[in-house]
Amino acid sequence: MTFECWQHNNGHSHFLDRFEEAVICYGKALEINPNDFDALYHKGVALGELEKNEEAVEYFDKVLEINPNDTDTLSNKGVALVKLGKHNEAIVDFDKALEINPDDFDALYNKGVAMNVLGENKEALVCFDKTLEINPNDFDALYHKGFSLYFLYRYKEALVCYDKALEVNPNDFDALYHKGVALGELEKNEEAVACYDKALEINPNHTDALSNKGVALARLGNQEEAVECYDRVLKIDPNHTNTLSNKGVALCFLDRFKEAVACYAKALEINPNNSDILSNKDLAQSKLNQKMNEALLETEEN
Repeated sequence: MTFECWQHNNGHSHFLDRFEEAVICYGKALEINPNDFDALYHKGVALGELEKNEEAVEYFDKVLEINPNDTDTLSNKGVALVKLGKHNEAIVDFDKALEINPDDFDALYNKGVAMNVLGENKEALVCFDKTLEINPNDFDALYHKGFSLYFLYRYKEALVCYDKALEVNPNDFDALYHKGVALGELEKNEEAVACYDKALEINPNHTDALSNKGVALARLGNQEEAVECYDRVLKIDPNHTNTLSNKGVALCFLDRFKEAVACYAKALEINPNNSDILSNKDLAQSKLNQKMNEALLETEEN
């Protein structure tokens, strides 16, 4: 079979997401011409789709030996490095791509994501602003800009981004969930509960959404409903420490001190060095002892 036929077949396989077959086809094409730029590049892409990222990087490096300035290869190599947890190395490749083409959307976006992971949220924000100059309605860029703003404590601006992202995709779980988190930080607890409810329609068993909904309900004074949310979390994950602690707090507000002490005790089995939980347990135990003493005195008086 000629090289051109392999090119045709492997492209078809790739289009159909038959990446393993595509890798074989590109390999056969490279037996005919080991330095074929397109076959090397697309084999790297297919390997990336198969999460074989170390191999993908090897093929992208071979492409860059032929053309060190190919921005698609630099960007895709960066993505593979991000997946390998090599974020600083990835940023080097994204920067090389951006030196050649400052408006490379993929390089800007993926550099921003890598910066997020490294906690460099100001730098990430610059990247996402540039991507949104190119495409103001890109969902991922809007979402990650909101994410960056949240971690810069700019909650109102984060909400604007999440709202714009949700105009593009109203049913995205992550955008709904993180909007709820930002609303909670702004003490807009009724709106936060509404967001968590929408998110939980999509993923009813998401423990953090359930737990955070419980916190928002507790802040609204709805302790019984908060306990119901916490119980749902603990059915899924009995060792969810924050939920055990928050359930203890809600139970104290309901004067159910014995149950609260049990929650705190279980939380301390998981995290014995948490001073806040230990302090809350001691307080609940003191309230329980006081309640028992009062009941005993009342019995003696009668």
